[in-house]
Amino acid sequence: MGAENGLDVFFEGWFNTLEKGLEKLDVNECSCLFSECAKTCSEFVVSGLYRPLFEECEGDLDKFFNNIHKIDNVDGRILEQGKKMN
Repeated sequence: MGAENGLDVFFEGWFNTLEKGLEKLDVNECSCLFSECAKTCSEFVVSGLYRPLFEECEGDLDKFFNNIHKIDNVDGRILEQGKKMN
């Protein structure tokens, strides 16, 4: 078994046990956990992924969504120019 397959098995089991633990938390506990998780994800992952393209597009969301396909494994489209993106 290669290292990559071993990690796949590990994370599959890890996510299953995480889910079981989350099921035991009430709404307030989940909110506390996920608000911190979302903050960290946003600061380090999402921002790093999207910020360079957003800056390249000078904050123009239409231009940004017209070019979002340049980011690996990301897609988006404009539903209504200047108003709605998906």
